[in-house]
Amino acid sequence: MQDVLVWSQGKRLNESDRRFLNASQDLDRQADQIEAAERSKEAEANLRQPMKGVIKELTQVKTQRLLWYLVSLALGLVILLERVQHYLAD
Repeated sequence: MQDVLVWSQGKRLNESDRRFLNASQDLDRQADQIEAAERSKEAEANLRQPMKGVIKELTQVKTQRLLWYLVSLALGLVILLERVQHYLAD
Protein backbone atom coordinates (compact mmCIF):
# COMPACT_ATOMS: atom_id res chain seq x y z
CA MET A 1 0.00 0.00 0.00
CA GLN A 2 2.87 2.33 0.80
CA ASP A 3 4.23 1.97 -2.73
CA VAL A 4 0.85 2.93 -4.19
CA LEU A 5 0.66 6.01 -1.97
CA VAL A 6 4.13 7.11 -3.02
CA TRP A 7 3.26 6.53 -6.66
CA SER A 8 -0.01 8.49 -6.36
CA GLN A 9 1.71 11.60 -5.01
CA GLY A 10 1.78 14.28 -7.64
CA LYS A 11 -0.61 12.33 -9.88
CA ARG A 12 -3.92 13.71 -10.96
CA LEU A 13 -6.32 10.97 -9.95
CA ASN A 14 -10.00 11.21 -10.78
CA GLU A 15 -12.57 11.11 -7.98
CA SER A 16 -13.26 7.39 -8.45
CA ASP A 17 -9.55 6.51 -8.24
CA ARG A 18 -9.12 8.75 -5.19
CA ARG A 19 -12.08 7.07 -3.43
CA PHE A 20 -10.67 3.64 -4.33
CA LEU A 21 -7.28 4.63 -2.93
CA ASN A 22 -8.85 5.94 0.29
CA ALA A 23 -10.99 2.80 0.68
CA SER A 24 -7.92 0.66 0.10
CA GLN A 25 -6.08 2.56 2.84
CA ASP A 26 -9.00 2.03 5.21
CA LEU A 27 -9.09 -1.68 4.46
CA ASP A 28 -5.35 -1.91 4.95
CA ARG A 29 -5.62 -0.23 8.36
CA GLN A 30 -8.49 -2.51 9.36
CA ALA A 31 -6.49 -5.57 8.32
CA ASP A 32 -3.57 -4.33 10.44
CA GLN A 33 -5.90 -3.81 13.42
CA ILE A 34 -7.39 -7.29 13.04
CA GLU A 35 -3.93 -8.82 12.79
CA ALA A 36 -2.79 -6.92 15.90
CA ALA A 37 -5.90 -8.06 17.80
CA GLU A 38 -5.25 -11.67 16.82
CA ARG A 39 -1.64 -11.43 17.96
CA SER A 40 -2.82 -9.91 21.23
CA LYS A 41 -5.28 -12.77 21.77
CA GLU A 42 -2.56 -15.32 21.06
CA ALA A 43 -0.21 -13.62 23.51
CA GLU A 44 -2.94 -13.56 26.15
CA ALA A 45 -3.67 -17.26 25.60
CA ASN A 46 0.04 -18.03 25.87
CA LEU A 47 0.17 -16.20 29.20
CA ARG A 48 -2.95 -17.85 30.59
CA GLN A 49 -1.66 -21.39 30.19
CA PRO A 50 1.31 -20.97 32.59
CA MET A 51 -0.91 -19.04 35.01
CA LYS A 52 -3.29 -21.98 35.19
CA GLY A 53 -0.35 -24.15 36.22
CA VAL A 54 0.72 -21.64 38.87
CA ILE A 55 -2.80 -21.46 40.28
CA LYS A 56 -2.99 -25.26 40.37
CA GLU A 57 0.35 -25.45 42.21
CA LEU A 58 -0.75 -22.80 44.72
CA THR A 59 -3.98 -24.69 45.34
CA GLN A 60 -2.02 -27.89 45.95
CA VAL A 61 0.35 -26.09 48.34
CA LYS A 62 -2.59 -24.63 50.28
CA THR A 63 -4.22 -28.05 50.45
CA GLN A 64 -0.98 -29.64 51.69
CA ARG A 65 -0.57 -26.91 54.34
CA LEU A 66 -4.12 -27.41 55.52
CA LEU A 67 -3.59 -31.16 55.68
CA TRP A 68 -0.37 -30.73 57.71
CA TYR A 69 -2.17 -28.32 60.01
CA LEU A 70 -5.00 -30.80 60.58
CA VAL A 71 -2.57 -33.68 61.17
CA SER A 72 -0.59 -31.55 63.63
CA LEU A 73 -3.77 -30.54 65.40
CA ALA A 74 -4.91 -34.18 65.62
CA LEU A 75 -1.53 -35.27 67.01
CA GLY A 76 -1.64 -32.43 69.51
CA LEU A 77 -5.09 -33.55 70.65
CA VAL A 78 -3.91 -37.17 71.00
CA ILE A 79 -0.97 -36.05 73.13
CA LEU A 80 -3.23 -33.83 75.22
CA LEU A 81 -5.74 -36.66 75.75
CA GLU A 82 -2.97 -39.05 76.79
CA ARG A 83 -1.68 -36.52 79.33
CA VAL A 84 -5.17 -35.92 80.67
CA GLN A 85 -5.73 -39.67 80.98
CA HIS A 86 -2.37 -40.06 82.68
CA TYR A 87 -3.17 -37.16 85.02
CA LEU A 88 -6.57 -38.61 85.90
CA ALA A 89 -5.11 -42.08 86.43
CA ASP A 90 -2.68 -40.77 89.03
